[in-house]
Amino acid sequence: VDGFYTVNLPALETFSANNLAHINGNIRFYSRDNANSVFNFPNLRYVKNGLQFDYNNVLTTFPEFSNLKHLDWLYINNNDALANNALNLTALTTLNYMYVYNNTGLYYGPYFPVLTTTGYIGIYNNDSMFFAPSFPALVTCTSTIDIFNNAALVNTPVFTNLQTVNGGLQIYNCPAMLHMPNFSNLQHVYGNIFFNNNTSMNGTGTMNFSSLKSVNNFYANNCALT
Repeated sequence: VDGFYTVNLPALETFSANNLAHINGNIRFYSRDNANSVFNFPNLRYVKNGLQFDYNNVLTTFPEFSNLKHLDWLYINNNDALANNALNLTALTTLNYMYVYNNTGLYYGPYFPVLTTTGYIGIYNNDSMFFAPSFPALVTCTSTIDIFNNAALVNTPVFTNLQTVNGGLQIYNCPAMLHMPNFSNLQHVYGNIFFNNNTSMNGTGTMNFSSLKSVNNFYANNCALT
C-alpha cells in the first residue's frame, strides 16, 4: 500500500494485516479512541517514509512490528495512556531520525536492540518516562543525540557500543537520572559533549571515556558527579 492511516474508530477491537510487507509512504496511528485496540503487522518489513504515533489519549498499547527493518523517520508524541507498554522495534536496522516527545503517560523509552546506525535522536519532555531508551547495538549517530527535560527518567540510557556521533551528545534537565551512560567505546564526537542540570547524576562507575579520541568541547554543569 502507499499509506496506512487510522483515526478515531472507537469501536475497533483488532486490526490484522498479516501479509502486508511494504508501505510506500507513511503509517500513522492518530487519536485512537478505544483503549484496547490491537494492531498486528507481523510481516511488515519496509516503510519508505515514517511511522507516526501521536495524540492517542486513551490507547494503552503500541502496535506490533516484529519484523519491521526499515523506517526513514519515527515520531512518538502526545500519548497519554501507554503506561507499561514500550515500543520495541526488535528487527529495525535502518532509521534516519526519531523524535519521542511530550508523552505524559509513557513509562518506557523505545528499544532498538539491533539498530547500528541512525541520524538524529530526540527524546524530550516525557514527564513520566521512568525506564530509559535503549540502543545497545548502536555504533554511529550521523547527527545529534538530544535527551532532555525528562523529569522522571531514573534509569540510564543504553549506548554500550556507540563509537561515533557526528553532531553533539547532550543529556540535560533530567534531574532524576542517577548515572551517566556508559560511553567506554565512544571514539569521536564532532560536536559537544554536554551534561547539564542532571542534579542526581553522580557518575559512579559510569563516567568512562577511555576510548575517546576527539571531541569539540566537553561541558558538565550542575550535576552530582563524584
